[in-house]
Amino acid sequence: MKNVDVKAIIDKWLAIRNRTLTSEQMQVLIGAFDKCPLPLFLKISFDNASHWTSYTNPMNTMIYTAIYDSSETNSQCSPVRQVIAALFETVERKYGELLVGRALAYITAAKSGLMENELEDLLSCDDDVLNDVFQYWTPPIRRLPPLLWIRIRTELEPYFVERGADCARVIYWYHRQFTEAATDRYLANEQTRQFIHAKLADYFIGVWANGAKKPYKTKDGKDEEKDRLVAAQPMMFDGDKNYNLRKLSELPYHLIHSDQQKLLEKEVLCNFDWLLTKMKATSVRRVLDDFKAARLKFPKNERITIVAELLQLSHHALDKNPDQLASQITGRLATFEGLEDLLEKARNPSHPCLLPTVPFLTQPGGMLLYSLAGHTHRIYAIDISQCGKFAVTGSYDGTVKLWDIEEGILVKNVEDIGDYMRNIQFVKNDEMFALSALIEAVSVVKLYRTESMTLVHTIETSSNYPTMFGVARKGTQLIIPHNSKLQVFDIQTMQVISEIQDTFLDKNGEAAIVEAYDSFVAYYLSQDFDRKHVCVLNLNEPETSKKMIEVEFEDQYDARYSATVGGIALTAKGHLIICNQTKSNILIYKNYGEQLVKKIVDMEGVQEGQGAAATFTVTTDGRYLLVTRFDEVAIWDLEKDTKAMMLQHPYFIYRIASKDMTKVVSTSPDKLVRVWDVKRGKMDAHMIHQDLKMIEHQERHEVKQLLCLPGTTSVAMAIQKSKSHNFITVWDLCSLRQTVILKVKSSKPVTWRLLDENTILATVANKMKVFDVKEGKVTLIFQEKIPNHTSRIAMVNNNGRLWALAKDEMSINLHDITTGKVMEQISHGEKMKIADFRINDNGKGDVLVSQVRGQLDMLYVWNTETMTMTHSIHVNKKHSKVTLDNSAISANGRYMAFVTYGKARKKGLMVFNLSTGKQLYHHCNSQTSVLDLVAIGDDKLAVQYSNKTICLLNISTGNLVSELNGHGEFISEFKVSVDASKVLAFSDRERKLTIWNTEKGTQLGGITLEKKSKVELACNADVVVVINTGGSATPVVLHQHREGIATDHITSKHTAKQGNDDVPLAKTMKTLEVDIWEDDE
Repeated sequence: MKNVDVKAIIDKWLAIRNRTLTSEQMQVLIGAFDKCPLPLFLKISFDNASHWTSYTNPMNTMIYTAIYDSSETNSQCSPVRQVIAALFETVERKYGELLVGRALAYITAAKSGLMENELEDLLSCDDDVLNDVFQYWTPPIRRLPPLLWIRIRTELEPYFVERGADCARVIYWYHRQFTEAATDRYLANEQTRQFIHAKLADYFIGVWANGAKKPYKTKDGKDEEKDRLVAAQPMMFDGDKNYNLRKLSELPYHLIHSDQQKLLEKEVLCNFDWLLTKMKATSVRRVLDDFKAARLKFPKNERITIVAELLQLSHHALDKNPDQLASQITGRLATFEGLEDLLEKARNPSHPCLLPTVPFLTQPGGMLLYSLAGHTHRIYAIDISQCGKFAVTGSYDGTVKLWDIEEGILVKNVEDIGDYMRNIQFVKNDEMFALSALIEAVSVVKLYRTESMTLVHTIETSSNYPTMFGVARKGTQLIIPHNSKLQVFDIQTMQVISEIQDTFLDKNGEAAIVEAYDSFVAYYLSQDFDRKHVCVLNLNEPETSKKMIEVEFEDQYDARYSATVGGIALTAKGHLIICNQTKSNILIYKNYGEQLVKKIVDMEGVQEGQGAAATFTVTTDGRYLLVTRFDEVAIWDLEKDTKAMMLQHPYFIYRIASKDMTKVVSTSPDKLVRVWDVKRGKMDAHMIHQDLKMIEHQERHEVKQLLCLPGTTSVAMAIQKSKSHNFITVWDLCSLRQTVILKVKSSKPVTWRLLDENTILATVANKMKVFDVKEGKVTLIFQEKIPNHTSRIAMVNNNGRLWALAKDEMSINLHDITTGKVMEQISHGEKMKIADFRINDNGKGDVLVSQVRGQLDMLYVWNTETMTMTHSIHVNKKHSKVTLDNSAISANGRYMAFVTYGKARKKGLMVFNLSTGKQLYHHCNSQTSVLDLVAIGDDKLAVQYSNKTICLLNISTGNLVSELNGHGEFISEFKVSVDASKVLAFSDRERKLTIWNTEKGTQLGGITLEKKSKVELACNADVVVVINTGGSATPVVLHQHREGIATDHITSKHTAKQGNDDVPLAKTMKTLEVDIWEDDE
């Protein structure tokens, strides 16, 4: 800036303040700016000069000294820093060095600045300051006079800024140079810094609030104490969601910087109330930021580490519902030294929730580090950067997300990419990434800059499938299938530099799967049914180096999956790896396809009819091969011919990626991105030596049904081990012990119903049988047969009788369970087959509604006491059709609701009065459809809509009682308690269950699970039973913790107390193992 411009600015400022300078003073000021041409320096110099008198010698001012007498060049002795230091010194001389120093130290040490009343409180609790201020008199109230700070604030007014922080107005330095200068002057050494931060921590804890008297020494040396009248620091003020954000933000920061580990654990990071409050007030991410700072300061603190990892694993659940904190803690941690208070509070929270009896979720300290939420649809595209710090994912929701997998955070996000992303890869040394997607049914390849996530280039292809391109020549070229050619696209010039013709690509060449490493390219046709050929070529000699490899796999289950190519990879060690679709056969060739050198036949976990497995990948160094099959990951060490079964994945695996086996990233149908630290698994301990022969097949079991009886502590599970072997296991919920194991051999599907604690009804093909589980034998075979594999069975009279459709579907029969005989029949007459029926659930079943095949607009209402038809209900044809598949009858049998199927596939809600046969109302909305419904007691109805909302309605009027909040995905099933006071909803997509009180729709608890599960209400709906359908067959009990009331795992009316002579039945009953062979005649 020219001197004339500088003088003009100074003259303008002087005019505003009605001041002037002598020519000599002006020359010094302008000359100083010449030496240090920074706007900040000019501003501070002018503010100082505006206080000069006409006789002030500019040679004796701090400005002249800072410029002309300074020979130092470091930042602390720079002209700007010197004039700031001189400014501080001037203020100290006026108002006292100690007072000014402490006031500015507190402001500088604060995380985001201080409110003025906070600063006054802090200075009023600082006895060093008060003793200095009150040297000559003793005030009646021991607080700093507000006028003192106001004077200091006025003196430094131009250099402070008021800004918003934590929903409050705070003051802080307006320029970084002031922050650094104040830090160097007032927080110069570690001891001073810890002292100031400790004072701030005490204030935000509220040590001297709420009338607490702070001790001090008088001028005479006497010990006294007085209330400093400082503001209280609760975590919440009066009022709903009125959080003390200042405390929640500042306290962790100051405890960490004052090196108070024990207090940090007690008050913040291991404090259940603190964690829950801050999650509700801010976010889980902000809580994890506190843990990140603490772990950097105290890396060896195991308690802080274990809680941090627990929250990282629960991040996706807590982000949607912080009230799950108690459930997630008790579900992941049983005990840990030093965390007794946290666990005790988690087991007895002040809000209603569902608490597991034992940990059953992934525990901290294992290989799983993070469960990252953000995508809303399937994630089929994933890659890890060469540096190993970042992962990029592409989802069917049309978004791409960049993750920091070391910190477990989302870095950047870009939307509206396109549909059906299935391929994404970093290129050009991680500077960019390439992806393929469909835009208006046409495949495109897009290049984005990684740092800014901005689009660089778009390449249109001829494919209607997402293009599976390869990345060659160290990330500088893309190999893109296009018609019957391979296009070589140069990323530097953004142009196609060559095309490679291949007759192999003439048939569906645009759907080729391409892999590349350096100059080598391999590809096969994904849409060819006979996928038994893989082509390999060298880009340096594309025509002469081309070779076709015909592959043959062993141990085929079927030609569709086991005998066809399912994936290829090229490694840094010169290997071409080819696997079949079930990933049970792996062929390894050296020199990129010249010679087959190894075969791996791994049939473990493969079952006939399961189809293709998800994916496989090879680490960058070519040493490890990761093969996924459903929820398992097999890690092959190709050098040692060993295999480790690791990463106990809670879900089916879509994609998996790893660079060097330190971090592994996987995706699943639950839309989470999981990050694993394989080193924690001690891979050598998991390795199994392989002779590369067939591995003995181990069957997977699946829990088909979970059965509970209201008012009892028994739960039964129907477990299928194979097509012909079934097990029934009965558990006592008090002790979680098995009481009975029934081995059942049946070549046909079996459906089970629990009649009482000792009796089970089984339907096999067209037969019904009753088993006595205590005796382990069939006690009754029903005389009349039923339609094959029917589900049209309804229990009445407290399970003493049952209604079932006759085998010929001409009648509905009422069976006596004690004799197996038919007592009554309901029939529509000759040639009228019954499609379905429903009965009200009040124990008696006095109202039955039936539907005849082919009559989708007619329903028939029966009185089961008189066995007479009372009404026939005709549905207007403009509503298209109705079925009983999606219907509900109120418990008293007065009302019936069902889904109507109208035009444009929109589904409405229609309710009839069954007493009169008249329609009450029909709700039909063009914007949303009714998906599911369930009757609750006599007067309520829970309805799920296509916009993912759940409403509790008055069934007779259709008026809204309440919205049932807590889910963001579609509900798989509803469960209603016998007394209709509670309703449970489970979403298989979210792996989440929620239970509500039906009177007002208030939530009683919820929990996000990890694995595919079945859920059921038990013990009069006081507990929820959860069973993992594909893993451990041990049930998990979730008891309802009511607000403000600490309950036992299962309430006392269901549980024997510890120390009592009464022992639960499960501990005295002998476990039975009985083989029951079905009579197939």
